[in-house]
Amino acid sequence: MFRLFGRQRYATNSDNKFTITDRPSLQLLLTSSNPSIQHALREIQSRPEQNSLYNTLLRRFLKTPLHNPPNLSALRGLREIFAKWGVSLDIESLEKAQEEVLAIGKGLDVGEEFTPSQESIDIPNRPYPNLMSPDPLMDSMELLDIPPTETNPYHNRVIERNVQSFFVQSHFMDNPPEWRQLDDGTMGWDVQYPPKGVQPTKTDLNDEEVKENELANVPHNFKPKYAFPLLYRFVTQQTGKGKIHRNQAWMVIGNGDGLVGIGSGTDGEPSVAWTKARINALKNLEYIHRFENRTIWTEMSMKFRSTEIKMRPRPVGFGLRCGPIVHQVLKAGGIKDISAKVWGSRNPLMIMQGLTMMLGGGHNPLGFGDGAGGKGKRLGKGYGMRTKGDVERDRGRRVEVFRK
Repeated sequence: MFRLFGRQRYATNSDNKFTITDRPSLQLLLTSSNPSIQHALREIQSRPEQNSLYNTLLRRFLKTPLHNPPNLSALRGLREIFAKWGVSLDIESLEKAQEEVLAIGKGLDVGEEFTPSQESIDIPNRPYPNLMSPDPLMDSMELLDIPPTETNPYHNRVIERNVQSFFVQSHFMDNPPEWRQLDDGTMGWDVQYPPKGVQPTKTDLNDEEVKENELANVPHNFKPKYAFPLLYRFVTQQTGKGKIHRNQAWMVIGNGDGLVGIGSGTDGEPSVAWTKARINALKNLEYIHRFENRTIWTEMSMKFRSTEIKMRPRPVGFGLRCGPIVHQVLKAGGIKDISAKVWGSRNPLMIMQGLTMMLGGGHNPLGFGDGAGGKGKRLGKGYGMRTKGDVERDRGRRVEVFRK
């Protein structure tokens, strides 16, 4: 007896033997009112292990995209399950059709044996995925068919979505279950998740320690040699709804070999403010050029707002003879011999920012002032363009030319 839908044959029934020609034929067969099929489904659903395996294999077969070949391994598993209850599924037509497709794709005649030398290097272009067809991972669902009963003459269907984890679906697509001996000694399909010996990795950020290097976008193997607190204060922000009190921290980080950075952090909790300051200092790391890896190149002076800083290079063994803020920054940066004096305002914030501009690259590019806040119009007045050496002596650091 043949069941036809348009020109497509879906299933053939002869002595409990049904021919499966494609995916819709299996769907039509499972929703039919055939007594042998209904009896097999009731027996399968009454056994939890067999029902779980049946649902897994059915999903793998039905949720394969239409532009991909059918999942014959899942269909063979369904055939073995139904065979236990006297129902035979004939899938020879699907197997032959897939063999023909593979043979045509490899440039062989149907039935001809394939050898590696005959493999074609031309890879056919696959069509774009059809968004109207279900995706095996994104559209996972549990399908429950409720046949008519004495009290309810209607056929019902319940679809539960997002029941099984996305990762379980992905695992069984990449690693199909195998027919093997289970722990209880019986033979069956291995559908255990996670597999034996594999523990899923927790990715809850609340249970993990904050990785400062990752947040600062610096290599994980970088460990600063020096980390000095420079300033801690209690700040208040006046808003229309009242005052907001927070803690502010300033910190300097360096490796003692020319790499130094100053950062600040503000938060309601002091510990969080220090963590933010450390991360911000890692982000602001900058390399400073040193003479003989111990001092500055020449005498330097700069005025930043109301603070004036003067620094002079000193011979080996002189040490750091300067104020506490300047001392910590220079020590973290790897400068060992220097004398410095701060005139005017000794506000720690002004000293930190002015010292950073003197040691680092400055705020202005070449040709626009002295690179540290000085005016640019009269900088070269009277003696023409400055040479590279003049700029290096004025700035106290080397000038690298990257133009080719």
